[in-house]
Amino acid sequence: MTMPEAAPVLRRALPLLLSAIAVLMISATLLLWAHYGTAVFLETIRAGIATCFG
Repeated sequence: MTMPEAAPVLRRALPLLLSAIAVLMISATLLLWAHYGTAVFLETIRAGIATCFG
């Protein structure tokens, strides 16, 4: 009995999936930045960091 050929497909698809996620995150960041402006966006980031670590 042979193993299915799923492992090579997953090995090739993982970098593509990670790249797609990175592109979506960067796009969302730029969209929010454009919508809310620099000051509000950076203040939101600062508040989130302070909440997590402060």
